[in-house]
Amino acid sequence: MADDKLANDILRGVPAIADYTGENQRQTYHLLETGKLPGFKMPGGQIWHARKSTLKRHYERLDSGNQRQQTATNAQGERSSCDDSN
Repeated sequence: MADDKLANDILRGVPAIADYTGENQRQTYHLLETGKLPGFKMPGGQIWHARKSTLKRHYERLDSGNQRQQTATNAQGERSSCDDSN
């Protein structure tokens, strides 16, 4: 049973990973090759694999990081507006 769950979590090949992430295949390959998208090749293999659960966490971290950055940028903009009014 545990194998079924793992098999359902694994994406095999750039086309499957690209379809899951919504990126085009060329961009997905580039992101995998540069380490900006989590994935792996089996030892001695040439086919990229990725776990859906890992990709989901990766995008959630990116999203939460962008939200924090936006909040900080907005707060800084508000401070600048206050400084300009004096």
